[in-house]
Amino acid sequence: HDSIAGCYNSAVCNYDGGDCCLDTCVGNDYKVCGTDGYSCRDPKSRDCDTRLTSKCPPKPEHHPSCDIERVPYKLNMYDSFGDGWDETQLILEDTKVPGAYLFHGGLKSGFKETKYLCL
Repeated sequence: HDSIAGCYNSAVCNYDGGDCCLDTCVGNDYKVCGTDGYSCRDPKSRDCDTRLTSKCPPKPEHHPSCDIERVPYKLNMYDSFGDGWDETQLILEDTKVPGAYLFHGGLKSGFKETKYLCL
């Protein structure tokens, strides 16, 4: 709701008033976090969106060093309720090595997580 007049999603208001950074939003009787999505511009938030402001600190991406037979792959995992996947696991088996896994895990908590794999 960037079109709402007044103190909203800006440094002057300490990025409060409905910006709903996923990790810092506090809802109340009038405002429910994330109802209209998240538009995080708070540079102190781990969810600061670089598409919305240039003030976000850079986020390092940790890419694996893959051997010559494998290619780096970015696995994005999402959960709509924000509580992770509970007991659900994603298993990627290595077809070249029977019984070996390329990935065995899941989203332990939260709405999203990224893992870098060599496939």
